[in-house]
Amino acid sequence: MKKTLIENKEKIIIVFCYVINFLIPILFFKEISSKLLPDELGYFFFHLAIIVYLQYIIEYGFQVSIIKELHDYINQSDLFSKEISNILFFRLFIFLIIIIYVFNTEINNELKSLYLILIGNVFSFQFIYQVHNKLKDFYITSLITKMAFIPLIFSINSKHAILLYILFNIIPNLIIFIYSKVKFNIKIFSINIKDIIKLIKNKFSFFISNISITLYTSFYQLLLGIFNPILLPAYALSDKLIRSIVAGNYIFIQMLQVNYMNKSNLYNKKKRIKTISIIFTLGIMESISLSIFSYFISYYLFSDINGLFYILVLMSILITIIILSNLFGMVFLTCSSNVPTLSKIFLFSAFFSVIYSPVLIYLFNIYGAIISAIISESLVLVLCYLSYRKIFSINKNGTI
Repeated sequence: MKKTLIENKEKIIIVFCYVINFLIPILFFKEISSKLLPDELGYFFFHLAIIVYLQYIIEYGFQVSIIKELHDYINQSDLFSKEISNILFFRLFIFLIIIIYVFNTEINNELKSLYLILIGNVFSFQFIYQVHNKLKDFYITSLITKMAFIPLIFSINSKHAILLYILFNIIPNLIIFIYSKVKFNIKIFSINIKDIIKLIKNKFSFFISNISITLYTSFYQLLLGIFNPILLPAYALSDKLIRSIVAGNYIFIQMLQVNYMNKSNLYNKKKRIKTISIIFTLGIMESISLSIFSYFISYYLFSDINGLFYILVLMSILITIIILSNLFGMVFLTCSSNVPTLSKIFLFSAFFSVIYSPVLIYLFNIYGAIISAIISESLVLVLCYLSYRKIFSINKNGTI
């Protein structure tokens, strides 16, 4: 009975996290779109696309590449803390370079301040909770800090919406990092240049592949902003809503990563097939739900953004594609120590995308961006699935 109550409480927390991850971006972008003129909104999303690219640079792929290494150090407090310290100082260094450059450009001050969002990525250490198998604590802390912003969104003047959006991207991560430092007794060691260089060298190949992901997310927005900026808000907002759902789904991906770190679970064919079926069903349900609610979102929340309804419906299929590719890539390939294979898949898909997407976007504008996104994400899914099939060539006894 007690176990059932605990499990139900965890499910409620997960559902709330999922809803908040989807709801808050909608509320923020509604306020921001009501404040900005159409051309200003285009510039806002253009710079937001650049910021997403910079977020990948600052995070350096550590969310995936460092997990197994930290797992080995879990009972060695000093080694664990030194790795966290090295990551923190490296991220701070990259952030300072970016901010110094941005604040010396000629863009307006409001857009410059938008880049302060990157502070949140400097302190993004949710993998600490993942390694310690304490994701529930992460979700609870994240949920409380994010929910605190909901009344503020409704109470402030729309002209302060961008400032609040910046704080929303910083404060939760900062609080979660401080809490993890206390909870897991993490010490901050002094800067060790040699250790930091060694760390970034060892993780460089995954970083290159990971940053290439932005070539079929932010890259399309940058191209659309160059070729036809008037259409950018509809595509960028659709992409943000879809990525919000994907971020919500990442809760399940993280839980599966923890589960499949156990080799007996990883090589259990029935368990994997059941997981694939559940994730596929979830993806289909989400894609259909977004298509159904697209009309409400488009005409009641963002009526000033032309064409949003059709773009959302067309792009909704991406949710199913992405959650499946995350399952095969981020869970099965990563947990079976095949991160280099995943890196090659990202690099190949990005290279292929760079070739065809500029042509498609130039010829078909926003529809070219949608086609490019669907092709790229589908290619990642197919390659991850084929690699999964090759790695898990199972015999009747369920062994490799």
